[in-house]
Amino acid sequence: MITQRPLPEESDNPYLQLLPDGDLIEVFVNQKEDMKRLFAGLSDEGAEYQYNAGKWTIKEVLGHLTDTERVMTYRLLCAARGDITPMASFDEEFYVVQGAFQRRKLQDVLSEWLTAREATISLLKSLGPEEIQRHGTFKGRPNTALMAACIIPAHVIHHIKILQERYGLG
Repeated sequence: MITQRPLPEESDNPYLQLLPDGDLIEVFVNQKEDMKRLFAGLSDEGAEYQYNAGKWTIKEVLGHLTDTERVMTYRLLCAARGDITPMASFDEEFYVVQGAFQRRKLQDVLSEWLTAREATISLLKSLGPEEIQRHGTFKGRPNTALMAACIIPAHVIHHIKILQERYGLG
């Protein structure tokens, strides 16, 4: 069980304000069902919707969430292991283009996100209190494994809100 959250002075990441209280692992698990519900009944054609020209399609948003899950889980792993090697940021726009999500079925992209999420949950469950507080270096400054862990579901919450409000899902 992980109930602690980063202190406000530890990050200026606005997504962290979206994170509910309680067990962080439960938040991760519950989001799997939230995402399944959100995309239930959506066709592959419907998943190509963009709310504005130049904005990502629904499938691309989901692909972005998968890429971010993997990148942040790697940062979480490195910090939990005490690896302070500076990690580069990633260009999410470049990753979405290179991901070529438009050629894939929505259910395949969702399945990939669910698989990545399961791996993240397994890692979180393996960490003890000392490991979750260890530091790594990303975005040019020290951050804890806890910080990386909290950003992952908070980022998903941010995008679920966008998918609901701008794309009309849910």
